[in-house]
Order: sequence, then C-alpha cells, then structure tokens
Amino acid sequence: ALAHELQVADDAALAAVLQAELDCEIAHELQDELETMGLEEARTAAAKERLARHAGKEISHLGKVTLHKVDAQLRTGTQLGSVLRACRDEAVLGRLCELADAGQKERVHIEIVALLLDEELSRAL
Repeated sequence: ALAHELQVADDAALAAVLQAELDCEIAHELQDELETMGLEEARTAAAKERLARHAGKEISHLGKVTLHKVDAQLRTGTQLGSVLRACRDEAVLGRLCELADAGQKERVHIEIVALLLDEELSRAL
C-alpha cells in the first residue's frame, strides 16, 4: 500500500512537471505568434475568435435552450457573430428578447446591446 501511494505521488509530481513544461512551450509559441503580427491584427484575430464562439457563452443570460429556440424561429445561428449580425435589426432583437426567459429579457437585451457597442467586435462583424 505504501509503495502504491509513493508511486501515485511520483506520478502526480511528474505530471505536474510535464504540464508546466507544456504550458511554457505553448506560452512561447503564442508569444512568438503575437510578436510577428501587429497589435491591430492581434485584436482583430481575438475579436474574430470571440465572434466564432457559441453565443450562449458570451450572452450569459440567454441560455443554450433559449438560443436553440431563437435559432429555430429566427434563423440566427448559434455563433455570437451570427446572432449579433441578426440583432442589428431592432425587430429581430426585440423578438429574440421575447423568446428569452421572463426574468432574463432585460438582461439579455442589455448584454446584446453592449456587445453591439463593443468597437472591436463591431469592426470584426
């Protein structure tokens, strides 16, 4: 039993060292990539990556089930970028908020408007 506990401890220590080395390698690769592109390109790339995410992760009060209901009825898609493009139309934004849960309508509206006002995201749309 003691030998097993020691082996588990050794394995855990080795795993921690390997993870730290991997994290360091990834950090260096990202740093090299950022150094080769300009600041504006990096911001645009980050905004595009964010727009490609699932909208439920960025519009926290919307919820996955509601997002799929919105997509089925309004054909907005489920990526943040497609939802925001659709919500540029006030009628679509209003209908989307109507589909949100009763206690979340105002929060969903505020989150979407805030995302639409984000200059970096707007440029990348």
